[in-house]
Amino acid sequence: MKRFAASVESETDENIWETVEDAYVYAFPLVLMDATETSATNTEEVVTKKAPVNQFIHSVALADAQFRTVVTPNVDTIYSQVWYDLSEEPMVYELPKTDRFCKVQVLDGWTNTAAVLDKAGAYAITLSTWEGKLPEGVIRIDVPTSMAWSITRIVLSGEEDLPNVYAIQGKMKLMPLSDYISGDTYEPPRGSYSEENDYIPVDKVLSMDPITFFNKANELMVKNSPTAADKEMLEKIAAVNIGPGMEFDISVLTGDVAENWKTMLTEIQLKLIKEGQKFSKKLGQWDYFGEPIGDFNTEYAYRALVALAGLGAIQLKLHCIQR
Repeated sequence: MKRFAASVESETDENIWETVEDAYVYAFPLVLMDATETSATNTEEVVTKKAPVNQFIHSVALADAQFRTVVTPNVDTIYSQVWYDLSEEPMVYELPKTDRFCKVQVLDGWTNTAAVLDKAGAYAITLSTWEGKLPEGVIRIDVPTSMAWSITRIVLSGEEDLPNVYAIQGKMKLMPLSDYISGDTYEPPRGSYSEENDYIPVDKVLSMDPITFFNKANELMVKNSPTAADKEMLEKIAAVNIGPGMEFDISVLTGDVAENWKTMLTEIQLKLIKEGQKFSKKLGQWDYFGEPIGDFNTEYAYRALVALAGLGAIQLKLHCIQR
């Protein structure tokens, strides 16, 4: 009888850790997006590589080995980024005409691509639940989460081309909808700085303990709602108190929690790499991640892999994650 009871207990323990692993893979992109935003906006004013929320972060040089905010940036591209808080009102992004490849990728809090803007014009980056009227000529871009990120990629041909890119960046405009409508001169508010938020985002997230990680995920899911397609996953992970507004209780975890957590994180990364093989596409000498990149739906492992290997990626070389 005791042997049977021990077997049942062991099976229950295994099921709990499987559920926790699923929850971690599911929530990892959201938590990493938040950590990246916190780091990238950790400044009182615009400086090199950082800017407060709802303000441009204009790169002034090509990415090099010291660039660690995004894991695998392109090296022939200048980036202009914005981290958005859309909870109050839409932000209007004016994209100027250019003579080169210049596209704006808009991502939601779960790392799905909400839109790619490739034509000059005024775009209202808008929380999808927002109800209001936009001025004529302003194109609405719905994002399902309060947290959003846009990455404008501008291709250049060598260092001598940098002044031309700077001119394009200088013509970009960003302001709240209310200021766009009023026509008044917009002065962005100052941000804030905290020394503890100077970190490498992916390292920060991977170092989180279970309580920190899952309570952060639970908090973020309140304003960055899961989709209807996530219903089955949410029902599953609710069994271990993971979901919008819940409070994670570490007592549900069994065995040597610290050691099991460490082992789980190591094994997850290996599993994600294996999972990525299913989505690899051959292009010449490179293997690339293919569809559904940017629109992951319920491919949670693939979504987590892309976030880990290259947050914000449109497409990735498969070998780049084996570092």
